[in-house]
Parts: sequence; structure tokens; C-alpha cells
Amino acid sequence: MAEQGNGEAAYRLGRRYRDGRGVTRNLKLAMIWFERGAKYNYAPAQYRLGNCYADGIGCLRDTQAALRWYLVAAEQNYAPAQVAAAWCFQTGTGTDCDPAQAIIWYSAAANSGNAIAQFNLGEMYARGDGVDRDFLAALRHYRNSAEQGYKKAQLNLSLMYASGVGAARDPIAAREWCQRAAEQGYDKAQYNLGLMLSSGYGQRPDFEEAYDWFMQAARQGFAKAEYCLGMMYLGGQGVPYDVHLAIEWLERAAAHDDAKAQYQLAFMLESGEHIAQDNERALALRHRAAEQGHPKAQYELGRMYIKQALAGQSHQDAAKWYERAAMQGYHRAQYALGICYAKGVGVAKDAANAYSWMSLAAENGLRKAQYRIDKIERNIDPDALRAGRRLAATYRSRIAEQRNGVS
Repeated sequence: MAEQGNGEAAYRLGRRYRDGRGVTRNLKLAMIWFERGAKYNYAPAQYRLGNCYADGIGCLRDTQAALRWYLVAAEQNYAPAQVAAAWCFQTGTGTDCDPAQAIIWYSAAANSGNAIAQFNLGEMYARGDGVDRDFLAALRHYRNSAEQGYKKAQLNLSLMYASGVGAARDPIAAREWCQRAAEQGYDKAQYNLGLMLSSGYGQRPDFEEAYDWFMQAARQGFAKAEYCLGMMYLGGQGVPYDVHLAIEWLERAAAHDDAKAQYQLAFMLESGEHIAQDNERALALRHRAAEQGHPKAQYELGRMYIKQALAGQSHQDAAKWYERAAMQGYHRAQYALGICYAKGVGVAKDAANAYSWMSLAAENGLRKAQYRIDKIERNIDPDALRAGRRLAATYRSRIAEQRNGVS
């Protein structure tokens, strides 16, 4: 007990030096006192010493030493150290990546009621990281964390109820959990609550309340909310129509790398709608949106390269952008990529690939693709047709996996 008392005293002095409370702030001395407390086997001091090594506070950064001290404290059932050790194993910090060990330590902390551990366990079960993917287990851990007020867990629980993944779809529960997180100032939750309200998810649309939540998130610099505000002003939804404020919010969102805002501004700059025409900036914004995965921007870049009729690399670039958009399920890009394979534009001529992409575009409702498919099926070699159907099934599966993946 005396050693624990000495350890606690050293730990408290370390915290005072770290925070500058009653003494001149001195990180080196803070680390020294944490080390003394750690040697008395006081778990909080061992954990703080691990943090010093992890962040280079009062010493050189040493992630292996950090993990060693986290584990010493974790063995004493100190939950924050168990969480820190789990994170090291999960991310490969100071050791080899070992999701199974991460699960063990997160579980130990979660069993003692640590909300962060419960949330992180939910994340690992949702992704199938170190365990078999199990949405019911993810839901259970998210709920345990959310009920303690952990805002990230509250939002994830909301999203599971909204999507029907791991639980029956429940719009009321989805909104309630999202609002709990939003009321804690969580910008991502505020944005999602705005989406629910503006789309009328489970109720009639309420654009005015949606605007309020978007504004709260936007004031924190949340780009998606800034984009939504811009579009609300542009459409006069929940607010009076104001093109100047629309452009201001779209510009903010674009500066924060929101692909939708970049695409919208590119359209306006190219057309000269509500803003001075500037084709050079429009192209730059469209390219930034495409690089971030905006399928329409990718498709339009592909069209631009084709229209320029430049030889060699430009046609290859066109096919590249078409493929990126096609793999996101964008039907116009699937059709365009099918044409590229049919004619050998930017890619090697390939009847099977032409058929596969054209058939996917037809499945997604593009009428001209259906017309082409009927024509191709009358003229294609039977072996190429079978290969094309196999490729279509492969691409269909990859697109579905990409859409349904839990991040």
C-alpha cells in the first residue's frame, strides 16, 4: 500500500508538471515523475509514461517502449491502458499488426465498461477485423457505448437502424440516436440529422430544422454540411433563394475538398450560370472531384478527353476515367467504357469486355445500352459471349462489394 501511495503521489506531481498547475510547465519533469510512479507499479503512472513515449513528451518518441508500459498497466486491468495497447496491436504501432490481440484487449476494457473500447469493438466486428464479421455483435457493442453517451457510437447505432444492418430498420430510433450525438456537438451527426430532416426520413421533410443542423456542422468546417447549405440557398429550400450565399457556401465546401461542391461549382463555372464563366477553373475543379471519386466528374473527364480527339495518352486517360466511374455503378460510364472496348479506343479491342460493360449499363436502365446489347448478342462469337457474361458477373459483384462495404 505504501508503494501504491508513493506511486500515486509521483503520478499526481507528474500531472501537475505536464499541465502547469501550481508549477512551471515542464514536460521533462512530468515524464520523470510518471516514470517514478510507474516503478512503484501504479497503473495510471505506467499508462501516462506510455503516453509520453508514444507522443515524445519529455523524451524521444519510442512506440515500442510505449506499448511495453501500456501492457504493464493493462495487466493490472487499467482500462485506458488496455484500450491503448489494443490500438497499438490494431494499427501495428510499436509492434506487428495483430487484430486478434487488439480484440482481446478491447474486450477486457469493454467488459469493465470502457465506452471507447466498446465502440472500437463494434467497429472491428462491423468490418470483420480480427473476428468474423458480425453486425449483431457490432450493434451490441455500439449500444453499450452509446448508452454511456459516447457520441461516435450513438451515430453508428443511428446509421445501423437507418440502414437495417444488424437491426430492423427503425427510422425513429435512427433519428433519436443521431440527435443525441448531434446535441453533443458532433459535426458528422449534425450533418446526418440534417440529411434525415431534409429528405423526410420517416417523417415529412422539415427543411428549416435541417438548415439549423447543417449550419451547426458547417460552422465547425464540416464540408458536406457546407455543400448542403449551398444547395439549399441555390434551391430556396428552408431559406430564401440567395445565389450569392449559395456560391459562398459551395466555395467553402470545395476548399475543404468536398467533391460534390467541386463538381457543382465546375458546372456553374463552365456554363456561366450565376457566376462568371471560367473554363480553366471549371476543369481544375472537375479534376479534383474526379480524383476524389465523384463518378459524374470522372465520366465527364473521360468525355472531355474523347472530344478533344487527342491521340494516344488522352484516349487512354478517357478509358481510365470511364472505368473508375463504371466501377461505382454509373451507367453512362459503363456504356461509354463498353464502346471503348468495342472500338478499341484507349484500350485493346475486346468483345467480351464490351459486352460485359454494356450489359451492366443496360441492367442499370440505360435504354441505348439495351439496344446495343441486343445487337451485340446477334453478332458476337459464342465464346466471347460466355466470357462477357462471366466478366459482367465479376464486375457486378465488385461493384456491390464496394457499395455495401462498411467503413
